[in-house]
Amino acid sequence: MARSKIRDGGRMPSSIKFIHGVSWTQDVIRFWLRKGVDGFRIDAVPHLYERDDLRDEPRSSDPSATTRDYNYLDHIYTKDDPRTYELVKSWRKVLDDYSDANNEDEKVIMTEAYSSLENTMKYYEYGSHIPFNFKLITDVNQNSSASDFKRIIEEWMTHMPSTASANWVLGNHDRSRTASRYPKRNFQMTMLPMILPGVAVTYYGEEIGMVDKSDISWEDTQDPQACNAGKDKYQSRSRDPNRTPFQWDSSKNAGFSKGNRTWLPVHENYKLLNLENQKSSIQQTLYNAYRSLIQLRNSSRALQEGKLKIKVLKLQTHFCNNCEILAISREVPGETVSLFMSFSPVISLLVDLKKHMTLYKNTYVEVCPFSPKRHVPPFLQVVLPPWQGFVVSSRN
Repeated sequence: MARSKIRDGGRMPSSIKFIHGVSWTQDVIRFWLRKGVDGFRIDAVPHLYERDDLRDEPRSSDPSATTRDYNYLDHIYTKDDPRTYELVKSWRKVLDDYSDANNEDEKVIMTEAYSSLENTMKYYEYGSHIPFNFKLITDVNQNSSASDFKRIIEEWMTHMPSTASANWVLGNHDRSRTASRYPKRNFQMTMLPMILPGVAVTYYGEEIGMVDKSDISWEDTQDPQACNAGKDKYQSRSRDPNRTPFQWDSSKNAGFSKGNRTWLPVHENYKLLNLENQKSSIQQTLYNAYRSLIQLRNSSRALQEGKLKIKVLKLQTHFCNNCEILAISREVPGETVSLFMSFSPVISLLVDLKKHMTLYKNTYVEVCPFSPKRHVPPFLQVVLPPWQGFVVSSRN
């Protein structure tokens, strides 16, 4: 944990933590429920407990970590304690009891845990509706293949309880922004979680393609773990680049604040990259594509109920052997919605829809990077430019 989050050396016997956790945290939850909140996001949940004997943890294998870094130690005694799950279970009971007693809709618990797949899945069993799925952040990157993405998606779906809802997180406050991790792939990465079953989690700014501000000075740095690292190493530790103010428009401070200074500096590209520009453009923009995807999720029975099918297409061209396309389909009788994602960095790829999705009477390209309006694909084919994606629907 960052030093600013630690009190009394961070060492409190777990028995004391648990007693206090079951009492005052439940009171806090009830307070906010009475205020009308719909749920809670529990941050850093695996770190709630540690061993009662407070034994020292071994040195990690990270040679770059200093004694001031969290990853200097291998946290085998202060993370993923089994009692954590019981505490989450007690919080879920508070939420359910409140909803039942007041005849209200179910309240939601989201849990944030960078942990193994096995440990993350336990949160489902102990009451978390949405144990954040960070595998699309931690386990794949710009160099990953379509097969890598397929494996990550199917692992989550296979291990998840059959009655649970999946969730997909591509960006958050701890990691570099999606548009920075996947340059030139904004559209296809926005489409991916929207087509998969379950909850699509959006980190602010992803809907317009905000990027990291990598030149924040030491003097402007705010992230505790960067400050702890010191002036020489702060840039390698800082999460400030992906936490800069939202870029609303081209006015002062990107419309975020009228003050002379913001907590973190605004990215210098805000004059062009901002919400107002994307909303008013007659051309296709990431924001307009994002809204179209939301509308499709709200109206498509295939996206709400359809079974998930994932294929990796290996296409042969004169310039590319085994160029990969990730084809993701959701289907119910009478309707199919498919996403085609190109993993080719330089070659455009032709996709014959008749071969790779179930077609019905009416077939449309619902969302693509080039047109803000749905349109009929000529000859039931689409051409995928490098690193691009198309969402296609077909229904009776």
